[in-house]
Amino acid sequence: MLDLLIRNARLPRADEARELAIRGARFVQSEPGEAAVQTFDAAGGLVTPPLVEPHIHLDAVLTVGQPRYNQSGSLFEGIASGASEYAS
Repeated sequence: MLDLLIRNARLPRADEARELAIRGARFVQSEPGEAAVQTFDAAGGLVTPPLVEPHIHLDAVLTVGQPRYNQSGSLFEGIASGASEYAS
């Protein structure tokens, strides 16, 4: 049994709608008529990876000369530099 079946999903660079099947947090090939715990109709909506990149480097945040340069390039100095900016 599938955990989630997304019907009528439009993928980037695809000409027609597709079905996306998920089992155990992975995309899988579904079998015709296979049951799913939850089904969602995307109604032709575009399905893409997240448009937000949550990956940041705290050692560089707020350290490009403001309030001061991160001399060591370390995470700890970068955090301390940013913290001192907000403390004032």
